[in-house]
Amino acid sequence: MYYTRIDGLRALAVGAVMASHYLPKEYLMGVSWGSYGVHLFFVISGFLITGILHRSSIDGTLDTLRAFLFRRVLRIFPLYYFCLAFITMMGWAEMGQDAWWHWTYLSNWFFWSEGTWVEGHPAHFWSLAVEEQFYLLWPLLFLILRRKSALGAGALLVVISLLFRLDLFGIGSTEPHLWNVTTIACIGSLGLGACLSVVIDKFKTKTIGAMWLMSLLPLLTVHVGRCFYQIPSELVHQCFVCSSTLLIWFVCRAERTWLDLFFENRLVRFLGTISYGLYIWHNFMGSPWYGMADYFSFPDGITYGIPGILGKSMLTVFFASATWYGFEKPLLKYKSRFNYG
Repeated sequence: MYYTRIDGLRALAVGAVMASHYLPKEYLMGVSWGSYGVHLFFVISGFLITGILHRSSIDGTLDTLRAFLFRRVLRIFPLYYFCLAFITMMGWAEMGQDAWWHWTYLSNWFFWSEGTWVEGHPAHFWSLAVEEQFYLLWPLLFLILRRKSALGAGALLVVISLLFRLDLFGIGSTEPHLWNVTTIACIGSLGLGACLSVVIDKFKTKTIGAMWLMSLLPLLTVHVGRCFYQIPSELVHQCFVCSSTLLIWFVCRAERTWLDLFFENRLVRFLGTISYGLYIWHNFMGSPWYGMADYFSFPDGITYGIPGILGKSMLTVFFASATWYGFEKPLLKYKSRFNYG
């Protein structure tokens, strides 16, 4: 089933990530926009992938599992590897001998193995590595469980991730950059999305909307509270993930909502459609932008100010649109060759 408002949620998520990388820290108001955007993507992925697995009737046959994996590869791999090849050829990222971590979808474990957050243009690939690892793990669990315990399995992922995070991060810890990118630390968001896919038709829409609105209160409270008290970042994170899950539940069930002013906007939906490309390309746009600024002798106010942010954003949309229409969209028609049966 295709949920049109999911495109709006994707646009919201990628916008938050781009803001965290493009805007100066003083404009971020102390909010971890990048982390919020990534985990919103995780919940969406868990929700959609689990729904696909249910509809594909993965009941223990390797054929359906193989079809699922081939369709995922066709959707994800081409742009990812094209981007890696392109930035390497253009010299937009210096990965050196560590490049193989990115080429094998192990970027997140690269940061963990280094013992430090490795800054650089491909740094955002860690979340793509987490998703790809989940795509390998989750269908196998479906194959073993034969769909009967999907809700329990999703809940188990949530519990394991929560216990892992609480044990490592502690109640009063600072932002845990290293462990926060490991797969086990992120499967809670993916697991919540999986649980949502199972219960999506439960409860009335008004009830779901009320639950979402009520979830905003603790989320806002912890954010305001951080200005005055030492509130654990983990509490803020969990409030956001729960609120995001309820938001997805509500917008996928509601027939009409005032949120449609955003979710049904044509530009927003288009940005959501190309959100994968926006995420892939955005962290590399500094290279062409600063190259243009140097070539045309832009003043610093344009190069590094608001015009610079807009310039990099426009370049991101251009690259994402070009690759979407150039080969992403044409390749999607081949997904029909891999039927679930």
